[in-house]
Amino acid sequence: MGLSIFEQVEAVKTKSYGKTRRIKPPGDYLVVRVARSRAAVDDRASGMVRENPAQLCDECRGAGIIKRWKRIVIEEDTWGGEDLFHPRGLPGAILTSERYREFHLANRINNGLLIEASQYAHDFYPWEVKGSSD
Repeated sequence: MGLSIFEQVEAVKTKSYGKTRRIKPPGDYLVVRVARSRAAVDDRASGMVRENPAQLCDECRGAGIIKRWKRIVIEEDTWGGEDLFHPRGLPGAILTSERYREFHLANRINNGLLIEASQYAHDFYPWEVKGSSD
């Protein structure tokens, strides 16, 4: 699935919201870690603009300040089929598969926002773009 470590944690205190009071003790809580993947962001297909693209490490894809991107596209043949993963080339991002999206929706997971990769864009330097009205 793409989760690398499951560790049980102790719930020290829980809080009820609204009129419902929690009568029974809470269930088990687990903390998980999302796996690092071999999947790599395709900078060109993603419209990725980096400050120093020549310094980009082919392995970790971690060098070079990211200025903006238009979408997220993964390089062909780099994704290993994980359903939840950190890709190389976009630090801090967690990507999911369609299978995870279905799981997320079916189980009514409410503490995660899923954005379609083709729609996920961001610009850290909007003032640099000509014709920007922001």
